[in-house]
Amino acid sequence: MILAGALSVYLRDTSKALLPLLAFQVTDETYGLTITRFASGEANRWYVLGVNVVFYAGWNAGTLAGHLAGEILPAVPRGAMAFALPGVFISLLVMACRDRIAVTVAPFSSALSLALYLGHVDSGNVILVCIAGATLGMGLEQWKGR
Repeated sequence: MILAGALSVYLRDTSKALLPLLAFQVTDETYGLTITRFASGEANRWYVLGVNVVFYAGWNAGTLAGHLAGEILPAVPRGAMAFALPGVFISLLVMACRDRIAVTVAPFSSALSLALYLGHVDSGNVILVCIAGATLGMGLEQWKGR
């Protein structure tokens, strides 16, 4: 929901009939790709739809393949797969860090998330980190503009 809301700034001219479809298919990975492309002026609603459809189909095909083949894989590939998802998120984070503010907010948010995790704050930690990171980013933007 937060990711789709962040993309809505770039989809103002999109028809009301298409918006729910675009919002439904937004995942962390598609958001990372599309927000990066929007920031550089290389995306539009059709790009978002294409990325979402391809990722949604791939996610479902991968889920089915994992369900069917997951138990027959040897231990080494199964262990490597445990790093695949965090690896994707790390690469998306690195791609999004295009200026000093993002390079400041990303480690701050990561450290706060880790501190909340280690402090056993399980309820609402994602929302707390989003609010804190967004507040820091907004403050830095305003400070930079002075």
